[in-house]
Amino acid sequence: VGGALLGATFMGITALGLSAGRQLAGRHQGAVIGWMTGVFGLGQLLGPAVAGRLAALTGGFQWPSLLAAGLLGLGILLLWRLET
Repeated sequence: VGGALLGATFMGITALGLSAGRQLAGRHQGAVIGWMTGVFGLGQLLGPAVAGRLAALTGGFQWPSLLAAGLLGLGILLLWRLET
């Protein structure tokens, strides 16, 4: 049940992100969706590897969590700058 609930929210958030990307892209929708998909896949590969290595080095998940939050904040700032 937990996996289904998490998967459902994950799919919804991904769909909303792709929809927002299409709206911001204008006539370059295909390229933007391609870049979003590629970067998402890269994050799925690198994120756990970097977080695991950082957790092993620091002895916990505080720094990997802070790094993830910082990168999320950077993404929000970049999106905000794109809209203005």
